[in-house]
Amino acid sequence: MASANTLNSDDGGASAVDIASSVGTWLAAGLAIIALVGIVGPFFALQASLSDSNRAMNAVQDQPQKYITRGYRLTKGLRIFRRIRVPNLSRGYISNEPDDTPLMPLSAALGHFEFTPGDYLPWNTGWAKLAEMIGAYSAHDSVSDKPIPLGVPQQGGTLEVVNGRTTLVVNKHWILLLGLLGRYGKRSDGGVLQNRGVRRDFGGERGSIQHFGLLRKEAIRKVGPLRQRIASYERTTMVRRIRQESISSSDNSETDFDSDEECMSLRRTAYGEWILDKRAQPILHGVTGTIKGLGRHKGSWSYLTSISFVPHTAREIFPRSIQTKRESSSMQTLFWLAHGFLPSGRTPEGRQIVISMEGSVPGMDSRDVIVPSGEAPDSWTPFTLTESDDIPISLGHAMKHLGIPEPMVLQFLPVDGAKGNDQPYVHLHPVLRKPMAPVKPGTPSTTDTDAEWQADAVAQMGPAFGVHDKWLFYMNEIDGVSWTFLRAELERPLSIILSLDWDEWGFMLWKDRFWISLLQGSTAILRGEWIGHTVFAESLQLNYPVNAFRWKVQSRFQQQKLRDYLHFDTAISSLIKSSAVMPLRLSIAILFIMDPSFRDRVEAVCERLGNPEIYEKVQRESWPDEIAKEETIMREIEEDYERDKARHEDDEEQLSAKSDTGPPTYTSLRNMWVDILTLDKFGMDYLTNTPDGHHILVKRPLQEWEQDYVFKHTSQARKVAEMKTLEEQGTVTALEYEHKTNQIVWYRDQKSKEQSETWKLGTRAHGRPSSNEVLPLTEKEIVLVGLWAANRAALWLSAQDSRPLLSFVEDLDPFVYVL
Repeated sequence: MASANTLNSDDGGASAVDIASSVGTWLAAGLAIIALVGIVGPFFALQASLSDSNRAMNAVQDQPQKYITRGYRLTKGLRIFRRIRVPNLSRGYISNEPDDTPLMPLSAALGHFEFTPGDYLPWNTGWAKLAEMIGAYSAHDSVSDKPIPLGVPQQGGTLEVVNGRTTLVVNKHWILLLGLLGRYGKRSDGGVLQNRGVRRDFGGERGSIQHFGLLRKEAIRKVGPLRQRIASYERTTMVRRIRQESISSSDNSETDFDSDEECMSLRRTAYGEWILDKRAQPILHGVTGTIKGLGRHKGSWSYLTSISFVPHTAREIFPRSIQTKRESSSMQTLFWLAHGFLPSGRTPEGRQIVISMEGSVPGMDSRDVIVPSGEAPDSWTPFTLTESDDIPISLGHAMKHLGIPEPMVLQFLPVDGAKGNDQPYVHLHPVLRKPMAPVKPGTPSTTDTDAEWQADAVAQMGPAFGVHDKWLFYMNEIDGVSWTFLRAELERPLSIILSLDWDEWGFMLWKDRFWISLLQGSTAILRGEWIGHTVFAESLQLNYPVNAFRWKVQSRFQQQKLRDYLHFDTAISSLIKSSAVMPLRLSIAILFIMDPSFRDRVEAVCERLGNPEIYEKVQRESWPDEIAKEETIMREIEEDYERDKARHEDDEEQLSAKSDTGPPTYTSLRNMWVDILTLDKFGMDYLTNTPDGHHILVKRPLQEWEQDYVFKHTSQARKVAEMKTLEEQGTVTALEYEHKTNQIVWYRDQKSKEQSETWKLGTRAHGRPSSNEVLPLTEKEIVLVGLWAANRAALWLSAQDSRPLLSFVEDLDPFVYVL
């Protein structure tokens, strides 16, 4: 046997000891692997479950699992095999390379957008709701009305963790696009529909009460009396707190609803440095939601500005009968209007033509251009519409990302001084109209001490402008500017402003002071007391009440005010379309805005049609006798002055002898208290070319008795002028349009047609009648056109300002974190 074992060992067979050793080794390795998996694995799994990334992912509520899948659950708080499918709204962010790819195709930028809001309750993160908001928009071709896919990649987006919360990296021009479509800005209404609902002052989203599965009365009875008392206490405490907040907010009624909160806060710069700063928290409210800036935070590898987004549901946007919104204008039009440009057709090559609304000299504040009043006409700065090649860099980047093609930019620029002599309109003498300021009661002093009254008078004067043949003159003495324009060039942007296709959401406009001053004078007809009278409604066949007259023009934007203006615009437009003045509507409306004399004539007729007391008063036959009586009193004042002047000749000789020994002494009289007609009647030498333009200098010292006669005669002369105006208003006038001369002829008397005034229309008329050489018009038709032009100007002046949105987007980084 021993020899057999030895033989087997020598033959190379494995001994029992070797086999046992190998088995033991493998068994020990298996046990080590089992120990590693059972101890080290759970340790690393626990560490992963406690990381910020996993906590942030678990905090995302995505019920339909559209953006983040639930994966498989290993332990509480630990899931594996989760997939992220977020849309790519930040192309070029990972590669950190310039990305010139537009966010949408060109056809979408030129088309019309349609918005159909969905349900945002399945998600609890702002970035998911923002992605749903972008998906709720669809574009349609402007010609064929076919749907155009926006082409947003549904995968490949970047989801990062910032301060323990998931954030989606988004190109800032998506914020600009949603802001333009949703009309985001400083809105006192919060962008929420105000005409229905429960407690509109509560922020946040809105959903059906049945969505939350609240307990009903039958279910509350089963929870026991203790729970009922607790619930009753909580409800009482909440109601008391709400009442206290509402009372405190109502006491501060002058505070703006949309004002930003200002507080001392730590702010992180672009490179991670902390600074203590007091700045407003930017908050923008829109029809479709609310965006708030949260400062700059650090993500995986970069510091970016962070924003929060809270959308509005369909209940907050639309009435019950409407569930979608179709834009009446293209996205390109919304873009240009918000940036201060007016779309004005296309070139033969197909390029979009836009007119800049910048009204002052580029690179120079208008207040720095001081032109003394009364200078020669050569000192007036001529402006002409010229093509400009310069645009802001931020505007160019926005156009590139939104797919807007290159336009032709036209801008009102001052004519070169070397070419000024070649411009014929700089040699014209402008005829400017200024409203007559009221006479201050009492006897004024010749010393310039009443600064408050003078400031009020200057504010009443405002900018002056007038039309002379082919030119328009504009002068603002407060800013010290005197400009002149070719009338045809200025009519071009005015025709665009009057022809905008407004909808219930309105437009976001960049408004310049020059255009505001040019339009606001035409809205005075909407503030007349006669507008609300029944006689005025019956004479124009208007259906009252007209809610547009209750609003203050050029106040802050209100959604309801916009609707009232549009309702009035529809009523006026329907009346004009059925009248003979329809082909001349645009030309007469432009004349109503540009020519103050024509506007005064229309307002006088409007007042006579609306106020029955004035109508009866001006119709009486005793006007000639009363006017003759007042003129007799004025002549008696002149005779009394001549008689007292002869009695004070010795005093005048003494005063003139004293003035000869020293420098000449002038008497300064404000032109709001004294008329030149009075000084001419009294034979006084005077100067009107004063530095401020609000005084008249009499070339000698006036005694106190002379001042009394001057003020008394001026008051009587103005009274006579007012009576003559009332007499003219009582006469039914007649109007005609002469096609050959392109003029409106306004006869002061319908019967005799002796005295008349003429105004030449511009070149912006559409469909001007050519069959009749003379087109008869009525006072009613002219008043309707004036009301239409004034209401259109009020729409522009009361529109939403685009500056808050553009400033908000400008302060953002190229890419932003949306929490």
